[in-house]
Parts: sequence; structure tokens; C-alpha cells
Amino acid sequence: MTGFLIEWRRSPLRWWALPLIGLACLLTLSTGGFPPDSWPRASAAATAAGLPFVIAALALCADRAARAHRNADTSPVSARPPHHAALTRLAADLGWLLPAYAVPVLILWTATWRGGAPGSPWLEYPVFGMTGIIFAAGLGHLAGTLAPSRFTGLIAATGALVLFLFVFTQDSPLTASVPYQAISFRLAETHLMWRAAAAACAVILAIAAPHLAARLTARRDGVPRLPRPARTPLLAAGALAGVLLAMPNNPDAPLVGPRTSPAEPVCAQASGSEVCVWPEHAHRLKDAVSAVTAVHTRGLDILPPADRYTEDGLSGTGFLLDHGKGDLLATLVTQQMDEVTVWCTPEPDPDRMLHHQALSLWLETRVRQLDAPPSYGHYGDTSHVDEVTRVLALPEQEQLNEAQQWAHSVSQPC
Repeated sequence: MTGFLIEWRRSPLRWWALPLIGLACLLTLSTGGFPPDSWPRASAAATAAGLPFVIAALALCADRAARAHRNADTSPVSARPPHHAALTRLAADLGWLLPAYAVPVLILWTATWRGGAPGSPWLEYPVFGMTGIIFAAGLGHLAGTLAPSRFTGLIAATGALVLFLFVFTQDSPLTASVPYQAISFRLAETHLMWRAAAAACAVILAIAAPHLAARLTARRDGVPRLPRPARTPLLAAGALAGVLLAMPNNPDAPLVGPRTSPAEPVCAQASGSEVCVWPEHAHRLKDAVSAVTAVHTRGLDILPPADRYTEDGLSGTGFLLDHGKGDLLATLVTQQMDEVTVWCTPEPDPDRMLHHQALSLWLETRVRQLDAPPSYGHYGDTSHVDEVTRVLALPEQEQLNEAQQWAHSVSQPC
């Protein structure tokens, strides 16, 4: 039996695989619902499934490495050179973590495929999750080797929670997960490369850590200095520090960026207007067509229909399909308003602004068939909400007269 298989069977992570899979599956339920109705949502849920694994990887690997360093290790790999033994243990632990992470991802993919979602998996997202697990495992083995205390695992668990929930924010390549994936955005390749580089440095440092630990012990005990192999972990530590300091971590370099619009979006006709969605949302085109028809019908011809309605990201800002029927109708109204509104520069006319806000809110209330304006937690000047509430209390024809006056106001040239 090879050293890897021996360590794989001895790894304490074997007892944690099933609980981690269960926790990961629970977390995916909170990311866009289950089963996901599109591959972008399934991709975001795949990164959410990695959150318990990165935290467990740092904590459990640190504890295992500390135990191996603190106690007399009698496993066959202990007779090998220290860096060989460290590599074998790290590989064995990842041999439990990575396949366990793949289980909830495959469940997500199967559910999405069986749901008939067009397109295919976005593979960079599970790669994003795996590189995070590898980085955390390497960091855990490093911590356990250099600080082999019986409390190392507990300290590493606390550190993992702090790192992946508070320090590595959504602007960092080492963030724990992508909380929600809009269809018009995709994971930035630059961030994925930085994440892979950090994971590679952490692995190299974990493998070379026994040499550094031995060198530090030799200096502390006053025995002769060890050969130069300790130069390797020092270089690896410098490389890792350099990667962490140089990687983007600000809003100017977001984790996800706009996708390139497809050459041929999926389109259909609705009441004389063209309605287009992303190819991954082809199965939801009928929802968009029905919503456009509702906007035209319930808007009572206050505004002329737009020639083309597009999903967000296809040609700038557009309607949204991922947040429910109410939001779809609201964003369609916004797109229709943008077709007719004329903004005057440099300063918008206050009356034009009020009429724009009032007409938009009144139309949204009408097309969503609500009795009162929807509440969005308005703050500051809410006079348009008061105006719409006043108009909604009027008879039908008087409401239409007020709305037509607003429409006339917002469409007037400057």
C-alpha cells in the first residue's frame, strides 16, 4: 500500500466528510433556492458549498499537522524526508476534502440539468471553490507544523472564521464564496489566477514547513545549524506574502465583471415589441413575454411601447428575471420610462424629476395590480410617493389624466 493510501485511511478528515457534505448542501439551499433554475445560480451555489470546507480545511489540517509534529509519528511516511511526508499528509487530507466538496456540486448540477436549464455548468466556479480549499489546507498544515500546540486546531478554526468571513471580503480573490451570480456577470479571470497563485504558494510553504520548523528548533536549542533547505520555506513564505499583498482587494477590481453580450440572444415578439433574454434564460423567455404584454395592457397606453426590451446586460440596463414577477414588471416599467424620458443637463428640472418618479411608481403600481405604491424603504424626499398615493385615490379617468400630464412633462424637450 502506498504512503498516500495509508495516510488517506489514517486521516481524521474521513470522519468529517459526511457532516461537511450535509452542511454544504444546507448552505446551497439559501443561495438562489433549490433546485437552481439556471446555470448562473447553480454556479453561485457551488461556491457557497465551499464555505464550510475552507473553514474546516484550515482548522482540521492545522490540528492534524500539530498532532503529527507533537507526537511520535509511527506511520510509514515518517521515515521519508520531511517534505515528502508533509506532501503525502496534505495530499491525503485533500483527498477527502476535494471529493467531499464535489458531492454537493454534482447534486446541484444534476438538479439544474434535470430542471431543463439551457446552457452548461460554469466550470470556473467549482474551480474557485477547490482553490480556496487547497489554500486553506496548505495554510492549516503550515500553522500546525510551526505551532504544534494542542490548541492549534481551535485557534486555526477561529482564525478561519475571521479570515473567510470578515477579512477576505467580496472584493478579494480569497473570499469564501460568490453570494449570488447575476446572469449578466461572470467571475473575473484575474481574481481566479490570483487565487490559484495563493493556493500554490500555500501548498509549497506547507510542504517546506518541516525544514523551517527544524531550523527554528535548532536555533532555539543551540545545536548546529541545519543545511540550506530552510531557504525554500523562507522563499515560499515571501512569495505567499507577496501574492497576498499584491492581489486586488478593492471595488475597482471586482470579483465578478460584466459578461460579453452573445451574438444571438434569444428573442420573441410581444404586442409588437421584441423581447430578448440571455441564452441561459431561454426557458424563461415566456415569462418575459407575458410581463411585457401585462405592462402594455395594464399601462393603458400612457407611454408608447418600446421597440425592444432586453434583459439586463444584453445592451445596458434592462429587465431582471431572477428576482420574481414583481421585480420583473418593475424593471420593465423602468426600461419603458427610459425610452421616453428626456433629462436636461447640467441640472435636472425638479418638476421633471418629480413627475418621472411619480409616473414610474404609478405605472408599477398599476401593472403589478397593487392597491398602494410598493414600499422600498424610501428616504429623503418622498413627495413622489405622497403624490402617487393621492392620485390612486382618484377616480379612474382622473388618474389617467394625471398620468398623461406626467408623461407629457418628462418627454418635453429641454
